[in-house]
Amino acid sequence: MSNRSLIQRAAAMMWVFAVVAACGGGGGIDVNIQENDWPWPWPGDADVRVEKTFTDTVTVENHLGIRLEGVNGEIEITGRSDADAVTVTADVGVGSDSFEDAQAGLDQTQVQVTETTDEILIQTVHPQSTQGRQYVVDYVITLPDDLSVAVNSVNGHVAVTGIENVTDVELQNGNVRLSNIVGDATVSLVNGSVDGTVALPPNGEIRLTTVNGSLDLQIPRSTSAELSATVVNGTIFWDNLDLMGIQQTRQSLTGTLGDGAGLIELETTNGDIEVVGLNE
Repeated sequence: MSNRSLIQRAAAMMWVFAVVAACGGGGGIDVNIQENDWPWPWPGDADVRVEKTFTDTVTVENHLGIRLEGVNGEIEITGRSDADAVTVTADVGVGSDSFEDAQAGLDQTQVQVTETTDEILIQTVHPQSTQGRQYVVDYVITLPDDLSVAVNSVNGHVAVTGIENVTDVELQNGNVRLSNIVGDATVSLVNGSVDGTVALPPNGEIRLTTVNGSLDLQIPRSTSAELSATVVNGTIFWDNLDLMGIQQTRQSLTGTLGDGAGLIELETTNGDIEVVGLNE
């Protein structure tokens, strides 16, 4: 039997549990070895994976928003009207060809939560050189719905729900879903699609851009904004909106909603754009 097969067999049989202090918080850390079940977009080529769970809670005082700086992992952020604190749960995983090497990578991977003058900063920190390891940190965050949200990550899907403030997402690879957002919204993608439901405040802005992917935006019919949509390879579709002063070609659409006080800019290179009005 090969060494690889022996490791995989051991991974299926072993379960290691440890409780230690989480950096920046008092949560427990569950550590375990599992068979290959890595989520998108990481290939399942690690022989073993070691995991720990980080938790922290920060009471909101003079903070105006949160900023999350991730690398690889799924991100879920939910605003709640009854929340008075930011709660962070992060599942940290490292995969490698041996338990010892995976554990070494896990020991060097941290989630840092720091407070600045006006925001709460959440960061994934791991070695810049992966040395063949796979690193992933999945976040679940709840916060008061009146805080702003800024996300900057590389790989993984991002979902933001129930925020009544500015929402800003920058992502390289993955899809973004914005649900029940009331406020300015900006999403910048390279490879991935955006599905958003956004209510634009007076004089607000929605800017959604991607290179490879589609943009689906749902807005109230009463929205007031100058609308522009641009594609290179794809189609533009709009429905249930009182769009005035329409200028449309195969690759672009412009028009005015209401008195045009706000701004909506949608742009993709390879993909479709769809804008739909919601009855209130």
